[in-house]
Amino acid sequence: MWEWAEASGHAIYLELPESSNVSLPTVGIFKIERLDPQGIRHVVVIRLYLENIDRARRGSKAARKGGFIPLKKLGQVECYAEVLGHELAHAAGILSDPERARLVEEAVEQTNNLLLARHQRRELAPLDPELRQRLIERDRLLKELEAQIAATDAAIWRELRAGERARARVRN
Repeated sequence: MWEWAEASGHAIYLELPESSNVSLPTVGIFKIERLDPQGIRHVVVIRLYLENIDRARRGSKAARKGGFIPLKKLGQVECYAEVLGHELAHAAGILSDPERARLVEEAVEQTNNLLLARHQRRELAPLDPELRQRLIERDRLLKELEAQIAATDAAIWRELRAGERARARVRN
């Protein structure tokens, strides 16, 4: 994933916020900052919330299809690498397809911005039907994007576990 990111031509920034003001389950975020109409050089940010990664569940409640449990049996640095790999997999899957990048920008980024603006205005009225529909479409797309990288997540985890076991053998 890292090699893809370096060769992609896109500007991919990594941020490690000092403290997390996001909900505990959120360990990483992929966000499109600027969508290049030509599809050549999108600008994206990946944020890793290290405090949340350190506190993340590593048990059966976090299990995915096929028994894969994210972060399980990984050291601290490897957990950070797994989350970074997950977000880079999103980058590769989204930025490699101009139509998908546009769809994510419209369905996810714009909807999130509308919700944020509503929150900043402290608007308490029920969501209007158009925003409710946007949320349904956003959540459907996010679920689809997560499903598309499930195999990549498991491969990253296996690679990190193998590297960790190899380092342990060298230390012993």
